[in-house]
Amino acid sequence: MADAGLISAFVERWHRETSSFHLPFGEMSITLDDVATLLHISPHDYSWASATLVFLYDKLGDGAVHDTRQVGGYMTLLLQCWIYEHFPRICKRGDRGAVSAHLPRACRWTAKHAVEGGLMAYLRRLDALLLEDVVLTPYDGDRANHLFVSISMFSGYLRCGGVLVPYLPERCLRQFGRIQCIPRDVPPMPDNIDWVWESTMRSTVETLRRLYPVVTFLGEVTTDYYAWYISVSHPLILPPFTVAHSSPHTTVAAHAGPSSSAHAGRDRRAAELANRALDMVRPFSEIHEILSELCRLYDD
Repeated sequence: MADAGLISAFVERWHRETSSFHLPFGEMSITLDDVATLLHISPHDYSWASATLVFLYDKLGDGAVHDTRQVGGYMTLLLQCWIYEHFPRICKRGDRGAVSAHLPRACRWTAKHAVEGGLMAYLRRLDALLLEDVVLTPYDGDRANHLFVSISMFSGYLRCGGVLVPYLPERCLRQFGRIQCIPRDVPPMPDNIDWVWESTMRSTVETLRRLYPVVTFLGEVTTDYYAWYISVSHPLILPPFTVAHSSPHTTVAAHAGPSSSAHAGRDRRAAELANRALDMVRPFSEIHEILSELCRLYDD
């Protein structure tokens, strides 16, 4: 059973140009590792694994641009299971427990009734989401059954038929247990994607493994990452007064007024983060001016 509100809330945050969800704390995406684990499709099987991601990325891009805001078919189930794995606190899910090695890990999850409030409730919960609410590497305890394959760290473009999409793990390094830094710009699309995959896949993977160190604690980022992210993205979807706590055990009101304790606590946290980020950037730079204005708004 698909949870339309849950799916639509994530579609709202999908950016086609980066093939990633833009969340309050940075970017995340559905990777080849997710496909291999959830659907039991090996990343070594380029045609099936890449076709799955290309189709899903393309449908997410269509949904984010047009009025439908939905993803249909079996792709909905893949996206929903991915959400269950990484975001256990924002939705209801049924857990059958560990599954056998020969079965897709997605068999573990069953859908429950959608939360009261539907799409708006999920949008509020995503806006209120903190990094500690997220499971960045959910498969670490199950690697004996679902091995990590290094091809998942290939960076470039994937193709299925005439559809081409960027696949950029450097934008969601925390999902690979790596320190997230400011990613490179989205590379131009090559003339021959198949040739690039066949000729550079292994070297690209090794380059990524060499360039990006393993985290010393979960969710680690470089000191300049958050200031950069705030300057290039829009971490919040809704106006601040509509945001409620992300816990699924909290009843989400239609709106929380400026005097609510949840809103006041979130404003204090946002002001604290803005001031911390301000100390990390170069004075008189454009990012410094943006953060300075943001701090002044909170001070008012």
